[in-house]
Amino acid sequence: MHELFPRYYMNSDNNIEFMGATEAFTCYHCGGFASHNWTWSLKHDTFPIPNSLFDVDVVISATCAACKHTSIWLKNLTPYIDAYEHLNHETLLYPFVTPNVDSPNSDLPTEIIKIYNEASKVLPDSPRASAALSRLAIQHLVDFLLPNEKGDLNNKIGVLVRTGLSPMIQQALDTVRVIGNNAVHPGIIEIEDNYDLAKNLLDLINVIANQLITLPKQIDELYSTLPDNSLKGIENRDNKNQK
Repeated sequence: MHELFPRYYMNSDNNIEFMGATEAFTCYHCGGFASHNWTWSLKHDTFPIPNSLFDVDVVISATCAACKHTSIWLKNLTPYIDAYEHLNHETLLYPFVTPNVDSPNSDLPTEIIKIYNEASKVLPDSPRASAALSRLAIQHLVDFLLPNEKGDLNNKIGVLVRTGLSPMIQQALDTVRVIGNNAVHPGIIEIEDNYDLAKNLLDLINVIANQLITLPKQIDELYSTLPDNSLKGIENRDNKNQK
């Protein structure tokens, strides 16, 4: 089990002890990939689980180095044993995050990450509200990609298509757009109690972000490491082919 907060730091009899910084992990507030400064406190006995040793918990407070917001965790302290792997836990108590929903792509703009996280939080109680927020997220995403383009979301997706958007991403964008619209304006698609459908829209947002933001960023960063003479040769080749 990979631990965010290694238990071997928490073997003191003291009830509170500062432990420094974690390895980087995705912050549940800002979505950034950052280390967290953390403390543990409130070591306490829990109701023993039959036939196991897992009956000591602590509360952990972890502050993101990027956004300075704090998350609260519950962790058991009994030494890790392979046979009891399923009983080990580091459970996020705050902020509330919907189980089985991926964190937002960290390359998304901050405002879109906030909308994504809000859509995740309301998903269990209102899939319809979550779907509407997903639609709002791609509105902001398309506006981010086309900051000077006029028109509604449908028209802007059309502009992206004309500039070479892949059919797969076009379908993903239009799926979130149409289902999100139906969440607000009653139509053919019934979304009110459809948890899985609303969750799939969040998954599509990450797919879209990966294709339109993350992959181009990664390729651009690698391409920029090529030697100058190689870049010049590529430029000359392309200019020759355009004649």
